[in-house]
Amino acid sequence: MRHNKTIFSSTEMWTEYGQSADYVERQHLVERLIDNDSLSIFDIGCGKGEIINSLNHQYPNKLFVGSDLSKEALDYVEVATILSSLPSLPFRAGQFDTVICLQVLEHLPSNIYEQAIAELERVANNQIIIGIPFAENLQAKMVFCARCGKKSHADGHLRNYYMKDMLKLFNKFSLQSTHFAGVNTYRKTKFGTQIQQKIGGIYYQPRFFVCPYCDGHDFLEIKKSPLRRKMSVAMSLPFGTFSKIPYWLICEYKREVV
Repeated sequence: MRHNKTIFSSTEMWTEYGQSADYVERQHLVERLIDNDSLSIFDIGCGKGEIINSLNHQYPNKLFVGSDLSKEALDYVEVATILSSLPSLPFRAGQFDTVICLQVLEHLPSNIYEQAIAELERVANNQIIIGIPFAENLQAKMVFCARCGKKSHADGHLRNYYMKDMLKLFNKFSLQSTHFAGVNTYRKTKFGTQIQQKIGGIYYQPRFFVCPYCDGHDFLEIKKSPLRRKMSVAMSLPFGTFSKIPYWLICEYKREVV
């Protein structure tokens, strides 16, 4: 599977992106976490630039830079931008007081993951703010591609995160604070999800989808009998769901003093 860039090339997706109340909540949380004395802020994977656009209106004398792998997203950003992605950033070591990286790490393939983490540490002078989906059940958003018949995550996520993962994320930065944001939702258990998928053929059906294997845009609805679908739902009930959990975990890191 390739590092999927085409999933972020939909103009329609970016038009609707970031409008919900939980995205606004996350934005305000991140804005509050940024150090007051940070004069340069770099947002890696900035998307439409909701955070840095807002900050730029509040602090016009500070330097804001946004980067993303989607040209369609960067068209919305009002500050300086660069079309780039981890693990290679064209900046000198410690160039930015604060580095923001939201909803990026879960997309990175394993062959570049460690390099990407090191690159975040390299360009950040003092503070790193990371945002990831918390305790995600990746299986629950698996989609069947109608073109090639392969399964992939609807949002291109390749890994999930728990608090223990965030504690050991960096070598030169230490975790200072953690914050939850987003809508509290019930999470399906992995076993319950597998029952519904394998027996009932019930897979996730996204609004926007691009297959990372073949670039197909249409998902496949698995044809199972109504009885099998009902049976799979009933069989999954004893395995239930997790309690309500917020979608995002936002972590603030500070450079360790030697």
